[in-house]
Amino acid sequence: QGGGHATGKGASWAQRGTGTWYGAAPKGRNVERPRIEAKAPLSHVGLAEYSPEAEPRESVLRTGARLPLLGAAVASDQRAAAALGAGWRHLDCSAALGSPVGQAVAAAGLARENVFVSVTLPCAPGAEGQLGDQLAQAAAGSGLEYIDLALVQPESSGVNLQEAWKSLEGAAQRKVAFNLGLSLCSEEEIAALLPHCTEHRPAVLRHELHPLRSQRRLVGFCRRQGIELLTCCPLGGEELVSHDGVRAVAEAHGASAEEVCLRYALHRGVASVLPAGSPAAASGPPDVFRFCFTGAEKAALDRLDTGRSFL
Repeated sequence: QGGGHATGKGASWAQRGTGTWYGAAPKGRNVERPRIEAKAPLSHVGLAEYSPEAEPRESVLRTGARLPLLGAAVASDQRAAAALGAGWRHLDCSAALGSPVGQAVAAAGLARENVFVSVTLPCAPGAEGQLGDQLAQAAAGSGLEYIDLALVQPESSGVNLQEAWKSLEGAAQRKVAFNLGLSLCSEEEIAALLPHCTEHRPAVLRHELHPLRSQRRLVGFCRRQGIELLTCCPLGGEELVSHDGVRAVAEAHGASAEEVCLRYALHRGVASVLPAGSPAAASGPPDVFRFCFTGAEKAALDRLDTGRSFL
């Protein structure tokens, strides 16, 4: 049951991550990226040959770091330990900084390099220059030698994003963080920042993306800039997971509505982080690689886009 393959014109797996289902996709300019050796690119996998094992579970960032496509947010070291025990290997520790997350990793018997830790740092006007030191103190207080991905999130339009980025670049030079990114920034804000990035360009944009808010233009822009996408709100809200259109696709594949929303992001090459406290996060990474959408299902999900935000 389930597991229907995409069929029809424009449904090739070679289009994964282009930001669109059909038609002219914003493939972007040729951005040099590290070569993926673990798995063959999906562009080389024919539909008839598709199998879950052939599909990547990670995105390769411009630094060569591997971002797991499924992650979970945790609010304490106890939640981090539970998440690791449930099988999660990407932890959003934004709400757990200061608690001994490093001890939880060690107690789980995992090497530090086998756990991807991301954090989002809110930045208020006037605090831009303190961001790097804030990150270093938080990492040390959490027992972490380094942060895999640090994201800056401006709290208002008054934030000097260039100064905040400069401060984060300083932390990266001290090897406090190895990858830098942005959170909830617009295309215009990113475009204004890029010319001022000296040592590090944004590797990831964290934003809201789900079937009710496809963010097609923003996704296309990021693809052209070599920026990977991470949705912090893959499940939206009750309005989304209870939507008849989502439930119809879920029923066709013997899946839950939450799994359909996660698969939606994966089909577009977007990583997902489940919010802290969600039942799905507590039970471990769901097997959303066991099925893929048909062309008709993609079209149906496309029609749900209203720009609705749940943040």
